[in-house]
Amino acid sequence: MWRTVLPGLRRRANWRRGWRRTRLFWKALSSFVLSLTAVATVILIATLLTRELTRRALVVEPISVPKQLEENGYSAAVAARRFRDAINTFVTQAHASMKGPEIALHGEVPEIVVPTVGISIARRAQER
Repeated sequence: MWRTVLPGLRRRANWRRGWRRTRLFWKALSSFVLSLTAVATVILIATLLTRELTRRALVVEPISVPKQLEENGYSAAVAARRFRDAINTFVTQAHASMKGPEIALHGEVPEIVVPTVGISIARRAQER
């Protein structure tokens, strides 16, 4: 009788041990994947923040224009856009070997504000 019952018990014990190992494997794998994702997220945020703080950008604010030009549809934003285009044309025609600063309009630069401090990243970059 023991010879017929004993193999069945062994199979059940092996089956339980196999499931226990499988659960431990998946638990370890999911923990590793979550940790790896967290590290990758921190590295990505640090990289983006560093790139934003060290970027050389020339920001062109809207340029005030006389009332007559504004009535003809030549607004402050249009004047700033035309000024930026003229600077870009000058830089490309100069064939400079050195890379110049990025030229952007005021509305094209993202305004990221750190909530607890209340200082924007752009303002911090301008202080440098």
